[in-house]
Amino acid sequence: MEESQILIVNFESCDEIHLSVCNYSTIDVINKFLEGKNTQANADIMLEHIYNNRLEYVLCQTYVLEDYLFGKYNIKKIINVPELGC
Repeated sequence: MEESQILIVNFESCDEIHLSVCNYSTIDVINKFLEGKNTQANADIMLEHIYNNRLEYVLCQTYVLEDYLFGKYNIKKIINVPELGC
């Protein structure tokens, strides 16, 4: 059975959108971070976990994304983490 993925969206510098695709198996770890205290240390650890486990990464400037397709992934869930940015 093909593994599903999650798309994690977070913002930085008020004009950057970071899109990371990770295997769905990381969802429990990511949910633990999201349920924890909202501290900068916790956010840094979560971002490091995402960066170390991502399958693909895209950075968009000012909400512009040109011709990028996520069609090769079976994205089961999208997690928006806006509090990690500005």
